[in-house]
Amino acid sequence: VRKGGVIHYSITITNDGEGTFEHGSAVDDMSDVLDDATIENERIASGFSDATLSIDGTNLVFKVHDGAQMEPGMSSVIEYEVRVNGDGDGSISNKVCPSILWADKGENDCATTSTKINYPPEIELTKAADQTNLAEAKAGDKVTYTFTVKNIGKVTVKNLKVNDPRVGGNVTLAKTTLAE
Repeated sequence: VRKGGVIHYSITITNDGEGTFEHGSAVDDMSDVLDDATIENERIASGFSDATLSIDGTNLVFKVHDGAQMEPGMSSVIEYEVRVNGDGDGSISNKVCPSILWADKGENDCATTSTKINYPPEIELTKAADQTNLAEAKAGDKVTYTFTVKNIGKVTVKNLKVNDPRVGGNVTLAKTTLAE
């Protein structure tokens, strides 16, 4: 996914046991998501209506209300999106874990997913002349230009080329690969 892109998440919580459960919750630890993205459009899309969805710090918390029960076979779907800002470590890892008090057994089974951010190359190019006032230069005066290329992105830039038709086209660069 690229910076500015959107990742869609869908979490399905299903009681696949034989008994009912109550007072349950699921916690989506979004600490490795929110360093690179912002959450949008979180909602309980379908299923169990007697529950809430909230953000607690870096956790997205699905909680079944006290006294409510989720019968065997019932499911609830949580959906949300994150918009990638690319400010973190370049990897978006997400882990959601149930913390449900089962009526007939205890389980704790987490699900994870990871997405790598594909950053575009970003450079800064400046051109400077050795004369302080080019307007005063006369025909035949020699003007030397210095091109400075700086990698301001999060990826290595390779096969860099600069072309300036005003100075004869291709410019010879000391380096054509710039590390991040």
